[in-house]
Amino acid sequence: MPVHTQNGVVCAVETEQGRLDCETVLLASGAWTSPLLKPLGIRRPTLWIRGSVVRTSVLPIEIRKLAVWGKCAYRQRPDGRVNVG
Repeated sequence: MPVHTQNGVVCAVETEQGRLDCETVLLASGAWTSPLLKPLGIRRPTLWIRGSVVRTSVLPIEIRKLAVWGKCAYRQRPDGRVNVG
C-alpha cells in the first residue's frame, strides 16, 4: 500500500526511494486516483471521458480566450495557436 495511516490519519507514503513520513498527501494521479484510494476505504468515482484535441498554427487574429460552438471548444494560447477540442 503506497499510503500509510495511523489511527485513520495519513502518516507516510511509499515512494520509489522509500518511505516518506508526512501529515498531508496531495493525490494528483488522474485516472489512477480511485485504485490508489480504494485500499484506504475511500471511494472516489472517476468519470472517463473520450475526446480529441487539435492545435492550429499561430493565427494572425485574436479570438476570444474561450469560445464554445456546438460540441467543440476553442481556446487561444498566449502564443497565438488555438486548441480545438
